[in-house]
Amino acid sequence: MRSRKYQIFATSTILVLGFFVSPTHADNANPPKLVSIEQVTNGPYSIGEIVTFRINYTGGNPGIRSIVIRGAGSNETCLASGTNLQNYGSDGYELVWNKDNNEKYMHLDPILVSAIVVPCRRTNGFYAGLTIVDETGLQDIVNYYDYYGSNRIANLKIEVKPSDLFTPLGVIKPVKIKDSISIKKIPKNPKANTKFELPKFTQGGVPVVFGGSGSCLVNKTTFQADLGGTLQFTKAGYCKLFAMVLETDKYLFPIFEANIKFPVVKFQTVIGTYQVRK
Repeated sequence: MRSRKYQIFATSTILVLGFFVSPTHADNANPPKLVSIEQVTNGPYSIGEIVTFRINYTGGNPGIRSIVIRGAGSNETCLASGTNLQNYGSDGYELVWNKDNNEKYMHLDPILVSAIVVPCRRTNGFYAGLTIVDETGLQDIVNYYDYYGSNRIANLKIEVKPSDLFTPLGVIKPVKIKDSISIKKIPKNPKANTKFELPKFTQGGVPVVFGGSGSCLVNKTTFQADLGGTLQFTKAGYCKLFAMVLETDKYLFPIFEANIKFPVVKFQTVIGTYQVRK
């Protein structure tokens, strides 16, 4: 059996499982096997903070095709990428890494796996699992409720600081209050080749993810699915800046304080258009 190998990934919902090659040439004597998951960062974590894991496994000749992590987080929080803040189920988010699509989303050393702490409502309590699949289709499926499996993926459960963004099950939800976010520092007609830092949270502490298209893009120094980022105007033309805000029990959708209009589109998302000059 070959020596231990590490494979790490940054998650994003636009990454999907690809088709696996036929297991005709599978190395049945050396299938992939999850050894452990190490939590590189340290809790307790606050909402919006990054959690980083190291995935330790053996086998999997000639290489790993995909890894799926289900339900990481705590009883009150989930781990997610900034592109799927609204798309969690009763057991939390599903984070998918695919070999063919992952490389361009990496911003750190490839032995790191990162995700964001967000509040979520788990109707079935805490549950987590992991599936690792090699190039030939052989796989190892590990679930939290399995005795031996829970030991290997125990670190998918994290320690978090209290948050009141979601109301516990069985408790009457409060009347939502106003919230806001300011990006007034960005001019209405910005110059090409200028940059502006974007906030990670609303004034009330709700996570916000940004993205850009056209004459702008949003760079991340951590990993591409992180909150906030740096807005860079790349050339003259029109820049569409979108912002997605996590829906909570405490706050209404925030008022955007900006030099252009940000009308609400749908799914807690707004889009504003900047005209970029030379």
